[in-house]
Amino acid sequence: MFGVSTDIMLQSIMIFPSAFLIGAYTDLSVFVQALPIMLLITVGLTFSSLVKSFEGFGLIQTFINLPIFFLNGALFLLSNVPQWLLWINRSNPLTYGVDALRTV
Repeated sequence: MFGVSTDIMLQSIMIFPSAFLIGAYTDLSVFVQALPIMLLITVGLTFSSLVKSFEGFGLIQTFINLPIFFLNGALFLLSNVPQWLLWINRSNPLTYGVDALRTV
């Protein structure tokens, strides 16, 4: 589990400097504040690595991680969605991680 979290963290750290390439304002304090939030998100997303079989990994990836990823509001704005979908979004723990990263 920690190996997968470390891999995801390293990928996140490598992507962060690309903000300079697209002209986003960032400084070192934003990066330092974002690191603990990114760590919490990566630990939450690596539960599928605890499964011993390859089929179980695919099952968790398909039915848990992908809906959590698509329903957190990072890719799509969820302001004009039905109430039941908004309830699912608010019960999604990754939603709060994305909001925390936006705040930082």
